[in-house]
Amino acid sequence: MNTINKEATLNNEQEVNLGENNAAKTPSVKDRVLEDGKLTFWEILYVARYFLPILATIGWAIGLGCEPADGTFLMVFSLILVGIGLISAITVCPLKLLALPFKWAIRGFFILRSFIPVYGVADLCAAIFGTAGGFVLGVFVIFGLPAIFTITKFFNEDSFQ
Repeated sequence: MNTINKEATLNNEQEVNLGENNAAKTPSVKDRVLEDGKLTFWEILYVARYFLPILATIGWAIGLGCEPADGTFLMVFSLILVGIGLISAITVCPLKLLALPFKWAIRGFFILRSFIPVYGVADLCAAIFGTAGGFVLGVFVIFGLPAIFTITKFFNEDSFQ
């Protein structure tokens, strides 16, 4: 009976290992894109949402570089680009985007706090200027450069299913 249990356990372990190997052999969307580039329509949309946030940066560059007047075609076009980029960035990594201004606000507080040696004044100045500066910088990065998050997530994430 002991040998039967050992054989059953061994066969069961082999089946589990085969199941894990079969799951590991199925290529992810990212692997298929990087290898041959032949994708279905839905896979193209899936990959495109990682790179569409570049449009937000282009829209901001148009808006800040050309300084179009309100209501002109160029202003509307740049706002549409920013909107498309932000919506696609939110679909990729919403929590990371929403947490960034708060993380940078905390970092801004501690960075500014480290420069001022007096405790009472330092805490107040760091709370006002460091926190506000970090938060504003975080919001600017979210709205102006959301492709930083999505493109790095595309190339760094292991499982794209």
